[in-house]
Amino acid sequence: MGKLQHPVPPKLLTNIGDITVSFSLLENVLQMLVGALLREHQRIGQIITAQLAFKSLRALVDSLYKEKYGEDEGLPSCAPR
Repeated sequence: MGKLQHPVPPKLLTNIGDITVSFSLLENVLQMLVGALLREHQRIGQIITAQLAFKSLRALVDSLYKEKYGEDEGLPSCAPR
């Protein structure tokens, strides 16, 4: 039997990997931001956000920011339109 080959070209896999790692970093930063907005340790932010989908995490950050700082006309909302 022949060797199985991945159907996606290596260059494209590299780009997909870069997007995946960058998205993971973004999620981690949002989790830390939740902790900061709650004035809690980073670990508390991670516990609170561990099972949240990205959409919910984004909405939580948006809500906490607005609660803490109020509406900011210069900053677009992260809430879905």
